[in-house]
Order: sequence, then structure tokens, then C-alpha cells
Amino acid sequence: MKKFIVILGFLIFGANIVFCQENKVIKDIKIEGNKNTKQEVIFTKMNTKVGSSLDSYVLQDDLKALYSLGLFSDINIEKEDVDGGILLKIIVVEWPMVGEVKFIGNKEISDGDIKDEVTLVSGQIYNPKALKESVDKVTVLYRNKGYYLAKVDTKLDGENTDKVDISFTIKEGTKIFVEKITVQGIAVFTEKKIKKEMDTEERGFWTSGVFKEDVFKKDLEKIIELYRKEGYVNAKIISDKITPDIQKKRLYIEMTIEEGGQFKVNDVKVEVQNTSIYSVEDVFPRISLKKDDVFDKERLDRDINDIRMLYAEKGYIFAVVFPKINFDDSKGFVDISVRVSEGEVAYVERIDVDGNTKTNENVIRRELVLKESEPFDSSKMKRSRERLYNLGFFEDVSYDTLPGAKEGRQIVVFKVKERPTAMAQIGAGYSSLDGLTGYIQITENNLFGNGQRISILWEFGEKKRNYELTFFEPYLFGTETSFGTSIYDLMRSYYEDYKDERIGGYLRFGRPIGEYTKGWLTYRYEQIKIFDVSSTASDTIKQAEGTDVTSSLTAEYIEDTRDSIFFDTAKGHKYSLSAQYAGGILQGDNSFTKYIVDTSWYLKTFWKFVLAFHINVGYVTGFGSTPGVPIYERFYMGGTDTVRGYDERRIGPADKNGVPTGGRFVSFGNLEYRFPIIGPLMGVTFADTGAAWDSTEEAKFSDFSSGAGLGIRFVITGAMMLRLDYGYGFNEKLSVPGGRIHFNIGNIF
Repeated sequence: MKKFIVILGFLIFGANIVFCQENKVIKDIKIEGNKNTKQEVIFTKMNTKVGSSLDSYVLQDDLKALYSLGLFSDINIEKEDVDGGILLKIIVVEWPMVGEVKFIGNKEISDGDIKDEVTLVSGQIYNPKALKESVDKVTVLYRNKGYYLAKVDTKLDGENTDKVDISFTIKEGTKIFVEKITVQGIAVFTEKKIKKEMDTEERGFWTSGVFKEDVFKKDLEKIIELYRKEGYVNAKIISDKITPDIQKKRLYIEMTIEEGGQFKVNDVKVEVQNTSIYSVEDVFPRISLKKDDVFDKERLDRDINDIRMLYAEKGYIFAVVFPKINFDDSKGFVDISVRVSEGEVAYVERIDVDGNTKTNENVIRRELVLKESEPFDSSKMKRSRERLYNLGFFEDVSYDTLPGAKEGRQIVVFKVKERPTAMAQIGAGYSSLDGLTGYIQITENNLFGNGQRISILWEFGEKKRNYELTFFEPYLFGTETSFGTSIYDLMRSYYEDYKDERIGGYLRFGRPIGEYTKGWLTYRYEQIKIFDVSSTASDTIKQAEGTDVTSSLTAEYIEDTRDSIFFDTAKGHKYSLSAQYAGGILQGDNSFTKYIVDTSWYLKTFWKFVLAFHINVGYVTGFGSTPGVPIYERFYMGGTDTVRGYDERRIGPADKNGVPTGGRFVSFGNLEYRFPIIGPLMGVTFADTGAAWDSTEEAKFSDFSSGAGLGIRFVITGAMMLRLDYGYGFNEKLSVPGGRIHFNIGNIF
């Protein structure tokens, strides 16, 4: 019907302009017939303007543009001669408004779910195209629920009035399932292999067998892609037949594949125009396909993109990388020739920031390693995106490029989508170490949009009580110096033999050394009190009873190349080296030096599966009045954050009552394989090992206790992770029989 209306409109239009005299000036344009459509909307779509010369071809384009609005059932253009020119009249007939929308016959799917698929709603302007789209969407909705034969009819009441009521009459039919998938014409792959590639499945104990048409179409593409990855570039599906059996409520799928022959790589050549940028020897290794490899077009496309990115790192974003592929059907060989035309260097004309409503623009710009007037650099673009994402203020960070005012200039636009950064939380948590703990916390991670972080925390429970106020400024006085400070009062009672309380605070300063490296200097002052010591406690604990002061200075070097500092790290590493000096010239009651090496590596294996390694080695030694090192400054091993499958602090030195007294030398490692499950839920398999000794002389490999297990992670708002692990310890003397459940907030590393 619409095509007929458009053709009729053109005929009327043609009849009206056939006798027009070109080059006459348009004195005025009037719009008639519009009731719901503003004149500005119509004028915006027209290139014909008052004061311009009449041009029949421009008017034809205007007519097409007006019909494309979908607001009019008919458009007529008339002209009248007036003094000195022409008066144009645009006479429109609007589609009626949508009145009531009703659904009839639907039992298995609610009105609300169907309304979500219907494009036309009450109060909107009716449009036949939108009506057809609605019918198609409702039909797909039913098919995706297993009602493959569902039919949707429509009825219009009042079509020739200002308001039209629409009725959708649905014949749901019977729910049917995929009973059998048959594949014919195959020799390269088995039917089982092809079915495994498909998301459409036969009905079984673990599978629903629901047939979804859009999913099946993608399955056909995936099957062809399977063949092409193995060099069968001419493979095609010559038929896909779907046969429903209504009485038996079954659906049968039969596919016939023409596989063709396999192609292998015979020769690979690379040609570059400007060898001063990159030589052939620089570019050639970027092509992973070698002689006698099975030809994979998708793999070649990735290689070509890799070469483009290589040139983009030096500013040649207009470089053309053209692959020429010659197939020898008789021999099954492919010759690949890649030619690079570098073009000119592109420069950054301007950097724009879009999407920030709270975060001040300077907070974003100071994280950008790409600068204006510099040559375009794709690696700096990527790094800038990582730095912005790692601020924790944004759900998403992307970038785009636009042509600049001059040739060879580009405008770079960083687009951010902000996430809530202020949190007020009241709740309860449980960890294997602290037990059941309630908490009240107020946190703002982007104070006044300046990137500063402030947090007030009160934790209370049977084993733990904590008050803490923390502030962090990443750019002190606008410089690259970071500053952090905290005051706290922490009391813990992990064991019946004693309790300990720490009251203190710290001042922390940091400066970048390189793009991925940073140095930190932290001064900490603490008053530590050991009290409620049991009469049956060991001499070690009794000797520690009382209040002492620790005054210390810690220097730390960190190298961090992780693509994300949050819970979705996929690649990179983090190295941390720290040395703490307490007592001596810093005064205080405790004198010791503590050294810690902490390293983590992340390797993306495939899709979103990540292999993660972690190693930690620590050593502390006392001097002066505390040569033995206080028990609260020693290392403890076993449990939630070290070696899972064991009770907290179970591994390492202990007193006569079995209460851990900590070691002065510690070493442990963690291996995790992390994978997504669904949405914010992730899973891990892990293996841990570690040991603690009273001195380095006592250390031996046989003392290591190991554990392994499974875990799940649940990420909340991208900034908090709940961790639940089941670990089984292999050291029967120290481990918990049957394994141990560990619960905590935050990742283990």
C-alpha cells in the first residue's frame, strides 16, 4: 500500500511540476494539512528554501525525505505563480494517531511482554511499516518460546479517521521442539562436531530444544565459519529444511552442506612503500600464516588489522594494508601478497571529552597520555582508555576519531559513561577470619568531581571492631604527587588467649617513575596494645602483653602493567617491592626491618578465560630492644588470603597451646584460572602453596603446605567483589578434614 501511495505521490508531484519554469525564484512555502506535525519538522527535511531557484530534482529528493519521516500517508506539492516568482504549497495527509491497542488470543505470553515488542503504542502516529515490524517482532517472540507456527493478524478500526484502534489477534498454536538435526553431504567433519558448533540443540534431558529462528540463522554462519577456519573457503550450505510435525509437537531440521576442497598457504609476500618507517622484515612477522598452513581468512584479517595498528602507533592511521589472495583451485593452494601504502602521518588537532557530568574535565585530561599536536598514536589511545577506566569513575570508556579542520589532522573524542561513586552502606558481612561483622560505611570515590577519595568506616562484631577515616588525593596541588592519609582504631580478638588493638594513622606520598611504575613513601605511627591475656597463654604471648609504639617508614616500588586494576584483569603484571624500617632514629618501642616482594601475572588464554599467578615472599628481622620481632609484626600463613583449605594462620610457628605466633620468613604462591559464568558471576579453579618459618635457616621445601579447590566471584557495581572459595588442604596434619569454606570481600590478588 505504501509503495502505491509513494508512486501516486510522485505522479501528482510530476503533474504539478511538469510545467514549472526552472530558475524561477521561490517567494514563499506554505504547509497545509499538518495537525500533529510541526512545520519546523517538515522544513528541516527539505533542501528547497525560500529565495532559492525552483529545481524539480531537488523537489523530488524533498518528497522522498518527507515520506521517509513515516508521518504522512499522502503528500502533494502545488505551485502558484506570484509577482516575481513562485508560491509552493506542501499539502500533507497525516497518518492517524494510535488509539487503543488490544491483544486477543494470547494465553502463554502476557500482554505486558507482547507490548514490549510492539512498536506502535497509544498516542503515537500510526504507520503501516511500524505495524508490520510489530507483527514480525511478536511472531519472533512466540517462535523463541517454542511456538514456531504462531500467527499474528491485525485489524484496524477507524483507519480513515484521526484515530485508529489496533487489534492483534494471535493464534499461538502448539509448542514444538527440535527433535532431530540431520546433516548431509559431510566428510570433513562429523555430524556431532557440526551440532556442537550450533546453539540450536535437539531436545534432551539437559537441553530445552526450543527453536529460535534468529539463532538458527547465526548457526548456519557459524558452520560455514568452521569450514573456512580449516581452509574450506568454498564451503556452503545448499539447503536447510525445517519440517514441523504438529501432532507430535516436533521439529526436524535437515541441512545439506557442499564442503569443497581445502586450501593451504603456498606463499606469503609483503611489500612496503616506505622502508624508513618499517621494513619488510618488521612487517612480515605480523602475518601468522606461513607456508603449508591451512588458510584461515579470519586469521589473516586479524593479521592485517595488527599491521594497521603497528603503523597507527607511529601516526600512520591512514595507512592502507591491502591483502591480495590468489586461489589455485586445481592445486588447493593460496598465494598471499600484502602491500602497505603508508600515506602521511596524522596529527592530533584536538582532544574532546564527552559524557562527563560530574567528573571535572581536568581529572580526565590528566590521565591522557596522548596529547594535542602530537602524532596520532594508537598505543597511547589504548593506554589512555585503560587509565581512565582504572579511575573507577566510569562504567565504560571508549574513543573515536573525527576529521580535523585540515588534511592530516584528527579530532580525538574520549567518551565516558559515569557510574555512581558515592556509597552509603549499612550491612553485615562474614569472613573466615573476622567472623560475622556489621558495618556502616560512607564513601565518595570522586569527591566534588575532583578525583579525590574519602571514606568513613565503622565495623563491629564479636571478633573485630574498627573505626577508620581515609582520604586520598591523586594529584596533590595539581602535581603528579599522590597523597593519602588515614587514622584508625582497630581491635581484634581472633584467639581466646589474647586480644590486640591498634590505634594509629599514616601519611603516604607517591610519584610516578615511568608510565607503568611508581614510587611510594609511607610514614606510619601506631600504638599497639595486647590485653586480656589468658593465664594459660604461652610465654611468647605473655611477654607481648602491654602497650608499645611502632614508628616506621616504608619505601615501595610498584610496576603495574595490568589492563584493569579491578576484577576483570585479563593481561599484564604487577610487581611490588617494599622495605619498612621501624624504630631506631624514628623512635618508638619496636625496632625491626621488613622486606616484602609481591608479584602477579595475568595471561588471557581464550575468550575471557584468564590464567593468574601470584608469588609473595616476606622477611622481617628485629634489632635493638626487640630482636625477636613482636608477634603482631610477623607473617601468618594459611586461610582465606594465603593458602586455602586450612584454618586462618594455621600454617607456621605456633606456641605450646597451638596459637600461631607467626614467622619471620614467609613464602607462598597462588595459581588461579578465572572464567565467566553469567553476568557478574565468575568462577575460578585454584591451587595454593606456602609456608612460614621463624628464620631463613629453618626454611626447607618440604615444609610447604598446599591446597586446591573451586570458587565463585560475584561483582557488585563493578567496584566490589564477594568471594566464596572451597579449598582442600593436602597436608593432613594441618588441614581441615573434608576441606574448608572461605568467604571474603575482594580478590585474593
